[in-house]
Amino acid sequence: MHSFGPLPPLSQALKDIDRVFGLTRVLKKSSETTIDGYYAASARGYHWVHSRDGCMHVALSAGPEFREVDYLTQVAFVADLIHETGARRVLELGCGLGFNILELARLCPQVEIVGTDLLERHVRKASARLRRHANVSVLVGSHDRLPAEIGTFDIIFAVETLCYASDRPAVAASIAQVLAPGGLLVIFDAERASNFSSLSRDTQLAAMLYEAVTVVEDGFGAADAWADAYKSARLMTQRIEDMSHATIPGLRRLYRYGARYFSDPAVRATTALLPWALKTNAVGALLGAYLMEGDFEGGDGSTSPALRYRLRVCSKQRSR
Repeated sequence: MHSFGPLPPLSQALKDIDRVFGLTRVLKKSSETTIDGYYAASARGYHWVHSRDGCMHVALSAGPEFREVDYLTQVAFVADLIHETGARRVLELGCGLGFNILELARLCPQVEIVGTDLLERHVRKASARLRRHANVSVLVGSHDRLPAEIGTFDIIFAVETLCYASDRPAVAASIAQVLAPGGLLVIFDAERASNFSSLSRDTQLAAMLYEAVTVVEDGFGAADAWADAYKSARLMTQRIEDMSHATIPGLRRLYRYGARYFSDPAVRATTALLPWALKTNAVGALLGAYLMEGDFEGGDGSTSPALRYRLRVCSKQRSR
């Protein structure tokens, strides 16, 4: 387990956000930002603050300190699964700039790897990065309309991308269509806590702000909503593991960036002319640790987290 000192009260973080951006304005203006617009505006922030190697997801740390290598935890799990099952074709949904599939291409050169992403800009950049790897291809594709002509896959994985789904049953059905019988679906993503509706007003507001600035339009789904969607597509959940604790070192690192942004006028002055969607990443940086840790009112363990970060593995039933 990680041991960090308590965060300042969430109420203070919300006051800081209101002072700099305005809470209502964040919710309203961020809701007008498209996924394409968000990633286009945020590209510099991801590169300079989050990862110079093109990673766009949270790190999962085994130890108390964040390390760059912790961004590889999710893809290392998939690589191990490939070796265990003898998978020959693997699909990543929402491959972004190709961070995960580039690592897979190195670890599993014998496997055919396909990546899809909703954004043409991401596909172009990922394709350029991967041009030396003959076993990898990248194409534009939406989760809920995967083309049947891409064939079927032994493993399909998604890292923090299904949270953008607006029609969960349609996404599950689309995935099932291209998952081979007996194949595995691997998802790493955030979900709202099961007791979300009973959490304090400030906690729920913080979650909605976080969802707004990361353009998760319909909010992070609850575990039950996704379980029902997968079941309707005959994708049976084999494993669920709460990995929230492993996100804390990386989220605490981002918190320090966010806290400095809100406390230092000189830092904010340097970003005055930057796009709104890029600047408000500071909101997500500030709130992520609060939402995943809970216990932010003095360290007495009394506050529940609003979000959980989970690994889910589903299998597709074989025909009888």
